[in-house]
Amino acid sequence: MHGSSPSSSSSRITLRPTRRALHDPPRVLVADDDRDTLDALVEILRLEGYDVQPATDGGRLLVALTHSELCGYADGLDLLVSDICMPVCSGLQIVEGLRAAHCAVPALLIAACIDERTRQKAARVGATLLEKPFTLEALTSTVADLLAQRSNVQ
Repeated sequence: MHGSSPSSSSSRITLRPTRRALHDPPRVLVADDDRDTLDALVEILRLEGYDVQPATDGGRLLVALTHSELCGYADGLDLLVSDICMPVCSGLQIVEGLRAAHCAVPALLIAACIDERTRQKAARVGATLLEKPFTLEALTSTVADLLAQRSNVQ
């Protein structure tokens, strides 16, 4: 996977992921420091048929990405779903780190309040944003769309 380094803080990181088949079932790593939200996200995505691994904060998310079968930076991962605001590392910081390592795994970042600066940072690293509260349909259709894009990259 190749990427270009940003020339300024407003530059968009461009990654060209290679076409790859999704795992069967697709593997999704979900991180949120609010236990009720995490449990709900995990349950919803499991009911949709995904293989879901939870992480309860940014530190555990980082460990899951770097110290498990999920990564040779994310070769074993099909999608990252993360809250933006978490202890240790934010979801946005994690995605920035993945992009710096030229990892193009799709990322869905969720937050209760998304300001313009966050929108710009997310766009720069190619992350999709979903603002809380969101509907079940918004979550499941966004996840399905991101996974479809991952498997159909030319």
